[in-house]
Amino acid sequence: MWTDKRESPGTSRTNRIHDALVADSIITPCSPSRGTVGRLHWHVQDFPTRFYEKGARVHVGNGLTILSGNTWIRGGDIVDANALHAMVGERDILDLRSVLGGEFTIARVGADGALTAFADRAGLVPLFYCDTPEVFAVSNRVGMLSHLTRDAGVDLSASLGTLAFGYRVATGTVCRHVRTVPQNGHVRFIDGHCEVIDGRPGLFPEQRNLGWNAIDKPQALLQDGIDDATQAIRIANPGDGPISLPISGGLDSRVVLALCLAAGLKDRLTLYTNGASDHPDVVSGQMVAASIGVPHWLNAPVEEPSRRGRLGRWRRARVERRRRSVEADQFVENVQTFAFINDAMFGAWDLQIPRQGSTGVRMTGHVGEVLKHNGKRADAGSSILDRVRQTVKVDSLDCLTPDALATLESTIEAEIAPLTDGFSTDDIPDIYYYTQRIPNWLGAFSPTLTILTTPVRPLNSPSLLELAWQITQPERKSGLIHFQIVKALAPGLLNIPFGAQTWDASLAQYHPGLNTTEYFAVPKSSRTRLFGSWQHELNESEPLRARLRDMCTAHPDSPLWSVVDRSRMDARLRRGRYSMGDMIQLLGFLPLFMREHGYLSRRPIAIG
Repeated sequence: MWTDKRESPGTSRTNRIHDALVADSIITPCSPSRGTVGRLHWHVQDFPTRFYEKGARVHVGNGLTILSGNTWIRGGDIVDANALHAMVGERDILDLRSVLGGEFTIARVGADGALTAFADRAGLVPLFYCDTPEVFAVSNRVGMLSHLTRDAGVDLSASLGTLAFGYRVATGTVCRHVRTVPQNGHVRFIDGHCEVIDGRPGLFPEQRNLGWNAIDKPQALLQDGIDDATQAIRIANPGDGPISLPISGGLDSRVVLALCLAAGLKDRLTLYTNGASDHPDVVSGQMVAASIGVPHWLNAPVEEPSRRGRLGRWRRARVERRRRSVEADQFVENVQTFAFINDAMFGAWDLQIPRQGSTGVRMTGHVGEVLKHNGKRADAGSSILDRVRQTVKVDSLDCLTPDALATLESTIEAEIAPLTDGFSTDDIPDIYYYTQRIPNWLGAFSPTLTILTTPVRPLNSPSLLELAWQITQPERKSGLIHFQIVKALAPGLLNIPFGAQTWDASLAQYHPGLNTTEYFAVPKSSRTRLFGSWQHELNESEPLRARLRDMCTAHPDSPLWSVVDRSRMDARLRRGRYSMGDMIQLLGFLPLFMREHGYLSRRPIAIG
């Protein structure tokens, strides 16, 4: 939705904007609905999902309401744009958000022309806005707003996080005049004036760090969270058709499985795991499936055919060079498509290029990370930056300029410091994860995934999140909430070994005989990688790195060299031998560089 503040635009300008939005669409065919409410113009590119037929997320009449994502009444049913139009007009935003489940952005214009827009509490479906002297606009995609603000280049100061570790920090975006509405907040536009409310302080309960035994009725709060989660699962899986559920060797997917069993879906389940046959995730997943008597299938990486046999050594070398060259071309094209579809808003480590939309659903354990501690690295100090570095590797390639790194660190401190009242320094990694990584990483790629298959995250429960901040950091670190859910719903899953991790020893007090020592590991003789798959092409393919070096060399005056040391980046591209942190950072740099210099592959996602 947008409006020109200074004067009513002519029909030709309005039509040009609509045409530009269609030309830049990430879905095809694109047959948008459009119109005007008062001085506000609106443009919707809709498609059917598991939850809604095409058109059900738009209400026109006595104003306008547009829904992106999906939502339902907690304890009730799915609601569409028609129902939401009345609800938003009748209730306070915080009150309304507290009764809605799901992942969504809602924008409503009343009969008086006033606009109110807000997203789900965690920001899993992003909401962007721009407010300049010429124009006000809101959208769930940055690329649409760039047509109004005429932001041609990348906003480097807002993209330093992406350049350092693959996702943004704070509310800035790749477009200089476009920002994200803060978590738990909302934006209003009334009588030509914009008001943005930052709701992040309200993300956390007043009572914090009490500890499980000091919380008033922790089991009741846990049960409320279980009810939220099982409701989401049932809504996402109506009928009696088969359900494919991912199972890894980790805690989150096992909790989601326990919730599915509690929702009565066992007879419909087939579990699957991504990875080679001896990967710890696969071994653990197969054992879990066998223990509950459901099928399991392996989504194994494609094995490279043997290149031995009758080919001579030199011919084999030529074949290998040709293969690497073709794979380099495909790698670059995939990142170019990724940069177009996702507006280079986050790094391509999580590259997914959906070719075909569907009305399927995918249940995952995301947001479960917030229920357990995220300080994965050893404690190096007590400052905010020290604690944040426990959970994220900053500038692993050592390529940011000193000024850029200092600016990024100042931004991180400014974002986290106001949220630490009532918490200990041990809580800082989790505060950072919830307020930065969840909206700016998970939220950044959720809209594209919704086209491919609707994501449902059962652990995104207000009650479970409240419980996470009421227990202590050591209790979160132990996985106490995950443990309590599995213990309550599927105790038979407790002692099946995980992949490369175990239950914390402190949890044995709640369940004598709990397995806290055995886990599955990659066999020493195996060539299976514990992380990544296609990403390792960056290490293995010299033609790919040469192609990327040539791309960088072709732009010696790129604005990115003001924040990224060009000579160091060139040296890193020559060297290879990247760690996981190195690859994540490099795959944050590439989409931004490609967007800045027009290396985009405009391949929209087919609908229908």
